[in-house]
Amino acid sequence: MKYNRILADNPLMGMVEKEIDGVLFRRIIIKPYFKLIYIVEGDTVVFTSIWDTRRAPDKLIRYLTS
Repeated sequence: MKYNRILADNPLMGMVEKEIDGVLFRRIIIKPYFKLIYIVEGDTVVFTSIWDTRRAPDKLIRYLTS
């Protein structure tokens, strides 16, 4: 996956998707209709999900908080 190298060099490049309990979830669009959701913990990038943007946005928030 080419995004791991890009995000390793520029972890804050993604736009903030949502802040939940002090954790900033960020996103980058990886394909039409799909976004990669990740968080930055120190010098580590953690991929949390690949989300189909055609799904209801409120389901993403529920997924991230579960």
